[in-house]
Amino acid sequence: MIVLIGFGLFIATQTKNSLRWDSSWIPEIKTSAFAFSLIFVSFAYTGWNAASYIVSEIDNPIKNLAKALVLGTIFVSVVYILLNFVFLKHASITSLVGQENVASIAAQNFLGTTGAKWVCFFISAQLLATISGYLWIGSRVCYATAKEHSLWSFMDKSRNETPYVAIWIQALIAIVIIASGGFAEIFVYASFVLQFISVIAIAIATVFQIPAKERLIFKGNYFYIFPIVYIVFGVYICVFTLLQSPIESLIGLSIIVIGLILYFFEKGKKSLTIYVN
Repeated sequence: MIVLIGFGLFIATQTKNSLRWDSSWIPEIKTSAFAFSLIFVSFAYTGWNAASYIVSEIDNPIKNLAKALVLGTIFVSVVYILLNFVFLKHASITSLVGQENVASIAAQNFLGTTGAKWVCFFISAQLLATISGYLWIGSRVCYATAKEHSLWSFMDKSRNETPYVAIWIQALIAIVIIASGGFAEIFVYASFVLQFISVIAIAIATVFQIPAKERLIFKGNYFYIFPIVYIVFGVYICVFTLLQSPIESLIGLSIIVIGLILYFFEKGKKSLTIYVN
């Protein structure tokens, strides 16, 4: 991506671009379509918090986890903004509307057909690396869940410290999701669930007031500015995503509701067992 950004910034554009420096963006940000589009933006930033899922495998997590989160967020933000600038610089609005292969369209305008094919190849290779990373992270989340909740104890199995059962179950779930719909539907469903759950998680952490000594970076009261801003934007995105794509959003909410039912079912089962004993 850095190489693509480098070429895109320094090669002169050969076509009409989508960059506008007037005030036309002001009325656009007030529309529901703009709010809905942020679900795609938020998904692009999803990986910033992934390091926290494998905290048990990080050396000196109090120090290094904070570094990973801050540096990761800054890096993703800079790359995301520059990459979108390159796409807008080398492609017109009409050529990008309704298209999923934005990188290929833009790259073809400043690298040619062969260059665009190489861009697609490297994006695919990068996605494979991303899948590998999420297999590592996701399976360990399932494994940790299985250790704490008896309902999921069948995933509490590992071989050479590799949670192989959780990996296979995660792969099976992914296959079912891929077979359930098109790219746009799956993307909106997954993004909505991620956004909704992250808002709840941040809200709970904020309500319960994390003690200053347990905060990784910001120790004072200014700490709460960041979660409050995140919650406001998160609710804003979720509401308009629900209005724009109600079916995908409701599917996501139903998955969360099923999870809550199973959680309380297990909790009630535990309470009953303790009572009987």
